Amino acid sequence: MNSDVHRHQAHPPLAQCGGSVSGSNGPHAPLSPTALQNSIPHNIVMSSSVRTPAPPGPAPSAMHTSQTTSAVSKGPSDVLVNSTCVNPPPAGNRLINMTQWPWHHGAISRERAEALLSGSPDGVFLVRESTNFPGDHTLCVRYRGRVEHYRVKWATAPDNQNQRLTIDDEEFFDNMTDLIHHYLQDADGLCTKLVRCLPKASPNGANNNGVLQPSYPPHPQQPPPYPPTPSVSSALSSGHFQHTYSTQMASSDQTDSSLQPQNFVDARWKIDERDLEIRENIGKGEFGDVMLGILNGSQKVAVKILKDREAASKFRAEASVMASLTHDNLVRLLGLVFTSSGSTCIVTEHCAQGSLLDYLRSRGRHYVTQLNQINFAYDACCGMEYLEGKRVVHRDLAARNVLISAEGTAKVADFGLARNDATMDDPAEAARLQAKLPIKWTAPEALKYNKFSNKSDMWSFGILLWEIYSFGRVPYPRIPLAEVVRHVERGYRMEAPEGCPGGPYEVMRAAWHADPAQRPTFAATRHRLAAIRDAAHHAQLAHAAHPAP
Repeated sequence: MNSDVHRHQAHPPLAQCGGSVSGSNGPHAPLSPTALQNSIPHNIVMSSSVRTPAPPGPAPSAMHTSQTTSAVSKGPSDVLVNSTCVNPPPAGNRLINMTQWPWHHGAISRERAEALLSGSPDGVFLVRESTNFPGDHTLCVRYRGRVEHYRVKWATAPDNQNQRLTIDDEEFFDNMTDLIHHYLQDADGLCTKLVRCLPKASPNGANNNGVLQPSYPPHPQQPPPYPPTPSVSSALSSGHFQHTYSTQMASSDQTDSSLQPQNFVDARWKIDERDLEIRENIGKGEFGDVMLGILNGSQKVAVKILKDREAASKFRAEASVMASLTHDNLVRLLGLVFTSSGSTCIVTEHCAQGSLLDYLRSRGRHYVTQLNQINFAYDACCGMEYLEGKRVVHRDLAARNVLISAEGTAKVADFGLARNDATMDDPAEAARLQAKLPIKWTAPEALKYNKFSNKSDMWSFGILLWEIYSFGRVPYPRIPLAEVVRHVERGYRMEAPEGCPGGPYEVMRAAWHADPAQRPTFAATRHRLAAIRDAAHHAQLAHAAHPAP
């Protein structure tokens, strides 16, 4: 997906908009559909193609305003649109003033957008003017404790010569309203489906252009930022994770004995409950929520929380695998916490830039360079080469399970399905894992015969490479999930993603050899990727030294 929205014509606000509004005047109450319709600026008249400020004079009545727009029902969210304004504005008229609409927050920075959306549920969004691409705009979406930024641009649709709006060069829209409505119905490559917009706050009911804005209803005084600080145990048992909690002394007497440090590795892996603060939810794992935590008052960590005792042995398996592994390109285990409420937490290093999948989709080809791509591929391969040497099979290698550190290093994560060779022959364990396999990423012999090895991981690595060079597209596009295995068994292999150099695609094809024995090792693949990385680095240096005129 691309990362940062373009010139487009103004459209009435979405009736889906709602939620708290953060701005200079503090939080505001949600905008109802009725309030939104009545809030259409009265000094705007709608013509057949563009909207222009009306001449001075009395504001038209709400009835008149409703006659100039039509509420078009398109499923769960009604969108107010001008029935005659459906095509992109002609050249020279694209910089239409959109500041009247609640989702448009104007020329705010990336950091300001993230601050406004902080604390919002997944799917809350706003639109801002792009700082990286002047004249463009950015769709900002809250997801898993982060804000993803998508560029929307005008591009020529493949089926005609008209310029239309797009984020990914695959789905095209006549106007911004249609684009937003589409992503309200279907994530379609975004990090999540849009849920509602975050309306902008406007002091004194007017924006900087003097255009009247809706008068928001009175809002209550903002509550204190944090509730009283219960223990991490009560926070876990109540399910309230949206605030920072201090912790109390806890006894581990109630926890499953199989997860006690003496039965796991040794006491060095035990973290005192008092040393860990739990903050907001940043994702989901196989066993439950993944939270942002603060260890020893300063270190940001990721906390995987187990509350289901029946999953204790499976949870222990992941921690056991991680405890035996130490590599710069693997997410590092820091320890376990046993709470007084009976919950168990795996504490790992925190990768500030989130998953590789979300990183690729939210930034796209205008931000992620070929050098970035080969660096991510090389990092992941280094981590997998280490696992290969340890005879550990990951089984679930994919862009969603590779995390990006604050420094931009890719680290293989999520060892929920990983196993040592010694555990590979347990029939009961094999049956349990078989039910969880991601079909599009799993090697044919693993799907058909339950034969897992580092060579089946190599197949998955080829799919991971395809994700990297397609900027996070779902593999096997346009092939139904139920048909993927049949296609692969008949010899089908995905084509190179658009713009993918020949070298990385050759690595993909080698990884997808039907015979596992013919697939390369991760050690050999790392050497191949190192050569590609060096070439990409030299090409970037040459381009910087001799930029195109």
